[in-house]
Amino acid sequence: MKRDTMRMGTIMSKRMETAGAVPQGEQCPQLWTTGRIAEILQVPLHRVQYVLATRPHIQPSARAGHFRLYDRHAMSQIRHELNAIDARRVGSED
Repeated sequence: MKRDTMRMGTIMSKRMETAGAVPQGEQCPQLWTTGRIAEILQVPLHRVQYVLATRPHIQPSARAGHFRLYDRHAMSQIRHELNAIDARRVGSED
């Protein structure tokens, strides 16, 4: 199951290219599931899910069935929000 989720972004990119959704010569955008984003950012999945549930400005770029797929910009927004949460937590401990 985990391996299937990790490959979803690559599979969707290939499908978009073969379906003609991306003009020839242009690179297909990379899209990631919440699980893959958590792995890349090296944080628990529930933290990524919390950020997505509480920040309405971070929206999925595409959907594949029931999977929500996020682009590079959304991942950087998630990273920023996680860093802000950590900074507030460390600041309140002092």
